[in-house]
Amino acid sequence: MRTTVGMVALLCLAFAGSAGAALNVPLVDLKPAVSEGMAADVQVPATGDGPAAVVMSFDKQSAERRLLAVRAVPAGDPAGTVAFTARCDLSMETGQAPKLAIILFDEDGGSFYKVGGNDLAAGESEARLSIAATRKTAFSQGADELALGDVAFVWVGVVIDGAARGTVRLSAPRLTDEPFRPTTPFVITGEDPGRWSVGQDPAVTGTIDTPNEGPDGQACMKYVFEFPGNRHMYAIPRVELPAGDLEGYTALRFTYKAEIPEGISGLLVTLCERNGAQYCVEPPPPPTGGEWKTSTVPLTAFRLGGWTKDDNGQLDLVDVTAVTFGLHGTARDAVGKGTIWCTDLQLVP
Repeated sequence: MRTTVGMVALLCLAFAGSAGAALNVPLVDLKPAVSEGMAADVQVPATGDGPAAVVMSFDKQSAERRLLAVRAVPAGDPAGTVAFTARCDLSMETGQAPKLAIILFDEDGGSFYKVGGNDLAAGESEARLSIAATRKTAFSQGADELALGDVAFVWVGVVIDGAARGTVRLSAPRLTDEPFRPTTPFVITGEDPGRWSVGQDPAVTGTIDTPNEGPDGQACMKYVFEFPGNRHMYAIPRVELPAGDLEGYTALRFTYKAEIPEGISGLLVTLCERNGAQYCVEPPPPPTGGEWKTSTVPLTAFRLGGWTKDDNGQLDLVDVTAVTFGLHGTARDAVGKGTIWCTDLQLVP
């Protein structure tokens, strides 16, 4: 294997080009790895000295999620890379399109995975999967964090949900440090209003729902609340982010309507990292006087909330797991009442 890797490491030069160009590490020596739970045919066509390729056909009849993958070796040091990418050609006969997936194995038996949040596009496309914020597999041994410089080999392929039949070709697989620039929004709520929960002071009375009361009759989050005045209260709806890659987005956009008590200047809108840190919009979005309003807030306008802490003191978008959309403060009147609506919550390029 070392001889193979040494010979094909020269391919790195073809990808990388001149000094200062992007770091690209081809994945080579492709071999079938995982295909349990389905009928599968995995072919690694000869490509001469060109980039590696694999053709994977699958016929899966069961409902549970399954992985179809090949084993590959980095033809160079992957330290500094941020994503897996490959040219993809997908043809589906039945069922839902699969999602791109990767598992990275280090030299000590540690293994870390990432699954794409979106289905692969039919036909030819450039498929990409961020390897930032990977998660440890259930069978991993050793370190809790992935050190890319220690990666010995990877499994790359697709995960398939439900019954499906099709063929996917992945060619020129590589790890790269090229920054990703998304072209479409990352939808948190929209046609699907999201699965909201609420955290509130015990003295707050509140109800949360997703009725069809949006600007065009679409579903939205609606939170109706009441709490005692003259003391600090919090009433904070929260929605978890769907699975997906957050790399490259620069702003949070939302459409909202808010009627809030006198004495509270605006809403508490936060991005919540998996480590518990919360970054809030400053200045807070104001009430809207009964009208719907769409706001686009640059991520640079989010500040670490004084009630939380973060070891690195900066918003790491790839670690964001939820958004809150509520309020806190002290109502001027004896009883503070209000309603907050929110829809079309998105991260935008």
